[in-house]
Amino acid sequence: MELEKKTTILENTYAAVLAEAVTIFTKFGILDKVTAIKAQNAAKSAKMQVNSFGIRSPEDVFQNLARVFNCANWQIEYCEQGFTAKATACKLCGLTKRMGGDSPCDIYCLNPMKSMVKVIAPEKQFVVESTLWEHDCCEVKVIE
Repeated sequence: MELEKKTTILENTYAAVLAEAVTIFTKFGILDKVTAIKAQNAAKSAKMQVNSFGIRSPEDVFQNLARVFNCANWQIEYCEQGFTAKATACKLCGLTKRMGGDSPCDIYCLNPMKSMVKVIAPEKQFVVESTLWEHDCCEVKVIE
């Protein structure tokens, strides 16, 4: 099997496993509790993840994760106070919606990214303006 095809299969399988987990957490009414626990764990493991993913700047959090997981199509737009990261497509959101779960955004995407940004730039604010779960784009501002 070609490496590119194998990689695509692994990316899609990974997104499907996460979507299935969110759907199960939703069904049992524990998504919020699991999300809170995972947020604490993300804060503890963020430095290790920053190193593993080769992240050197807040922008790298979005760009490197997009390259590795090929899940959301993050694009960076700079502004006076920092930057805005926008995604107009996300495999995880789409799969979770089709499976009948609640939003996977915080548990598997936003909380881990926020923790990684805080490792790189503790002075920055990580402000979620919208998500693809409820809107036509995911928009996160990383600003002074």
